[in-house]
Formats: sequence, structure tokens, C-alpha cells
Amino acid sequence: MPTSLLKTSTPTSSATPPLSPVPTSSPIPKATPYTQTFAASVCPTASSNTATITKGQSNVGPRCISAFADQHLATDNSYLNSSGTAVFAGKTTAIPAHKVVTISGTFGSYFETGVHKLYLDYFNGVEIEIWYE
Repeated sequence: MPTSLLKTSTPTSSATPPLSPVPTSSPIPKATPYTQTFAASVCPTASSNTATITKGQSNVGPRCISAFADQHLATDNSYLNSSGTAVFAGKTTAIPAHKVVTISGTFGSYFETGVHKLYLDYFNGVEIEIWYE
């Protein structure tokens, strides 16, 4: 290392202690679950890296799903000609007609462990329970 970049000092008893690093940004708070158990008795577990909620021609399914920290949420709106909106962990996402939209980030980046709700404005409003384990 060049000597011009070196700095030496002699410690003294009155020297101030080194400062702790100051975080440059606050962590984003995670959504708090509304409960720790499903209202439904049986809910499927997402088996791929994406838990998909599908808007069918007359319903939305599944009505509940179990997911893990490294999985993503997708909403499948490929069956109808109407667009919709999803509210997930306090964020609103537009779901265009004939599209599958994967919401950025994983369940672990949004949620504390427990049961959370995904609100879809289809069919006068639908709430899907998501159990993040």
C-alpha cells in the first residue's frame, strides 16, 4: 500500500471510542398475520416456487394456500376479459385481463409467520387466505 494512504496515531487514554456503524436505511416492516390458523380445514401447499391463485369463469381458487419463505405469489387472470386488482401485504397490484402476474418478492420478504389475506376485487371481492409457514 502506498505510504501516502497510511495513517498512524498514538492511542491515548482520552481517545474517543470508535463509532458503531449507522444503518443507511430502515428495514421494511413485514405484514403481521391476522391469525395463526386457517379458517378452512384443508388448504393445499404450493408445490412449485410459485403459489398461484386462479380467477376462473365463475370463481377464484384455491380459497386458501400454504406457502414457504422462498415462494412467490402469482395471480392467473387468463380466463376472463376483465382486469382486476390484488391487494397483498398492503400493496396494490393491477392484474390485466388474459395475464398471469407474479408479484415481486417472496413470501418471506413480505410476511411474518402466520395467516395473511390476499384481496382480489373479482366477483364483488374475494379474500384468499395465505398461510406463510
